[in-house]
Amino acid sequence: MNYFIYEESCTGVIKSQALDTLSHINREFDINCKLYVLLPLKDFKNSAKKYRQNFQNVCLIPLIFGSRRVRLYVPIMAFLSFFNDDKVWFGRGARAAFLLISVRKFFKTQKIIFDGRGAHAAEVEEYFAKKYNFSNEDIENEKYYEKIAVSNADFRIAVSNKLIAYWRATYMYNKNKHLVIPCTLNSDLLIKMSFSSYNKNIRQSYGFKEDDIVLVYSGSIAEWQSFKKLDFFLMKLMSKQHNIKVLFLAKIDLNDLQVFKYYPSRISKDWLDHKSVYSVLTVCDYGLLIRNKTVTNYVASPVKFAEYLSAGLKVILDGEVGDYNELLLSKNLGFFTENTYSEKLIRLSKEEREKVVLFAKKYFSKESYYNSYKQLVEL
Repeated sequence: MNYFIYEESCTGVIKSQALDTLSHINREFDINCKLYVLLPLKDFKNSAKKYRQNFQNVCLIPLIFGSRRVRLYVPIMAFLSFFNDDKVWFGRGARAAFLLISVRKFFKTQKIIFDGRGAHAAEVEEYFAKKYNFSNEDIENEKYYEKIAVSNADFRIAVSNKLIAYWRATYMYNKNKHLVIPCTLNSDLLIKMSFSSYNKNIRQSYGFKEDDIVLVYSGSIAEWQSFKKLDFFLMKLMSKQHNIKVLFLAKIDLNDLQVFKYYPSRISKDWLDHKSVYSVLTVCDYGLLIRNKTVTNYVASPVKFAEYLSAGLKVILDGEVGDYNELLLSKNLGFFTENTYSEKLIRLSKEEREKVVLFAKKYFSKESYYNSYKQLVEL
């Protein structure tokens, strides 16, 4: 079994959703998956080092022609395939799967599994095209890569049922050769997961009182995180309920937020090593997941949803975020923003938090998808 990543550096998401998953599959099914990564030249040395530190069986290749000239890497992938006896290849994302499918015509016995992490072309149009000067031709190329990946792969993984619906509507995908596996929790986090992780001293170190309601945002400051919408929500909520405090575990400039100008004593931030984040999350009360209504968010499976639940937090959700709107409602895992205006937020009981943690273990652990991974390994 081979897994191919195109252009993605060794970020926390890659560690959690790719490398940790491959390590889990290796352990569960006693196999030795080979990882191939094409990396940008500008950060090749640093990123390659991180990949080698986190996964042993890895082959790293620089993107010598740049990242958008995808077709130029077909000969390189064909060369790698020729010397690889295992003919099952997973491609993470549309570009990776497109490349593998392009190589398959030389090796008819190969099976290509498209690991769909989101609506690739829509994400480019919504968030990257203007920022990185994508031409109309570039955008059309990205749509083509995704169309080929969806239509011509032998099998597909999707992070949400909404992503499958997007494929059906956009690329006329009419098969049932797919599995839905949401973004799952990192294996080392499962060891920590317990309400007993709650540490009153940590809560007090941030200046939070026992009767405060602490809302936490943990994550990146990427555009799809929708901070303007979050800012507006917090302004409205904090003016209504005066014991609400907010903690940002992010590299954010609080001065960019209007709400900070009005309530500076009730808003704080910190930036932690990822190993320290969980213990801080457990002393908060609600996790914030506020997103604009875009295609990118509509099909997404943000792992932050699972991470909040794993710490015993319910989620405050706005926007249409993958399958999580329905899940939040059906399993009583939190609130939609509009409900917080009419209902006063209260701290969860120990029993409620324990239920949330148990749900996260059941629904978002990699062990819960044993049969799905088994099916993929046996393709």
